Amino acid sequence: MSQEQAQTDINLPEAYHKGICIDDITHLLEVEGLTISETARRLDCDPSNISHYLKRHNITPGYLKNYKTNKADILAHWQWRILNSISPDDLKKMSTAQKMMAFGILYDKERLERGGEIGVNNQSLTIVFNSLPPAVSEELQRKLLTMMQPGKGG
Repeated sequence: MSQEQAQTDINLPEAYHKGICIDDITHLLEVEGLTISETARRLDCDPSNISHYLKRHNITPGYLKNYKTNKADILAHWQWRILNSISPDDLKKMSTAQKMMAFGILYDKERLERGGEIGVNNQSLTIVFNSLPPAVSEELQRKLLTMMQPGKGG
């Protein structure tokens, strides 16, 4: 072992030498709700080692639980930011298929948020078709009807 390697090993936290990984630490802190001191006792290492691992991996105890508790609000915030970053020019560059896919995904997510179900039914198709320009709506309806006929591509 080189002197450089030996020095690196000396600087590693005790928990590393005991084979403790960050997943073990986060499980005890986040899932089992232990404190840093309790986690260190359970893993038979010094609390400073636990703190070192958390700092090294940029983890703040409690954030995961907070994220899980507030996930819908956090996702809604990022969805809002993403949607507001899309310009009319961005939308113009999208193909009809991309716009329809985006519309369908957003429509399904909205229905889920309102307690509905995901899926295609006559009501949802009517809403989609009515929101499109007539020429596009008629073309999509023809294609869907063709696809739904037995032995015709679907």
